[in-house]
Amino acid sequence: MECGHLPPPPVETVEFNDTELNGDAARGEKIATNLRWGNCVACHKLPGHEAGSGTVGPSLVDYAERSLPYSYTFQRIWDPRVLSPDAHMPVFGPNRVLTKSEIIDVMTFLYAKK
Repeated sequence: MECGHLPPPPVETVEFNDTELNGDAARGEKIATNLRWGNCVACHKLPGHEAGSGTVGPSLVDYAERSLPYSYTFQRIWDPRVLSPDAHMPVFGPNRVLTKSEIIDVMTFLYAKK
């Protein structure tokens, strides 16, 4: 197989049944804003990072107020193709870009009321 022509990883549906988030919001913010880690800020406006943030994806500034289930958010970050087959968001879980713990940290940051 030629370099750059690797097939995408299989689509992964994951279960997330936690009723509360016990992640580290400060670490989640670092992951979401670090260009070489999560880099969510490249496409989304994030809480506390509205200026200079991306506008390709929807704003996540008010994410906590949307009251979306944790299972939805975890799946959306782990492998968005399950919910939107044509999603432009990176496939963080199957590509082993972020661990489950790191995703929980990002979620804790997004759901924190500021």
